[in-house]
Amino acid sequence: MEQNAVNNKIAGLRNMLWQMEVEFGLEKLSQPQKDVFYAACLAADDDQLVHSDTIKRHPILSLMSRPTFYRALKELVDKDLMKREGPRKDGRYLVNARLPL
Repeated sequence: MEQNAVNNKIAGLRNMLWQMEVEFGLEKLSQPQKDVFYAACLAADDDQLVHSDTIKRHPILSLMSRPTFYRALKELVDKDLMKREGPRKDGRYLVNARLPL
């Protein structure tokens, strides 16, 4: 496949993602916040529960520093996109299935 065609397909996918982020109010999040949120969504179980260690190990976050990860996670909790589940230092989080619209 020609490089220009590949670039156009990738750009089209990114545009589609951006449109969905706008639709669900996620465009206001920083890129680290989005990446942590997406990794949490992908790693969560059927009840939307996920452990912070599981999120941190997701390939999307492989280049993210530890402080950036924890800052983004805290900000997602502050924005009610994720919620601590259990004792404060337990590391379990609930992904909010109801995004603000």
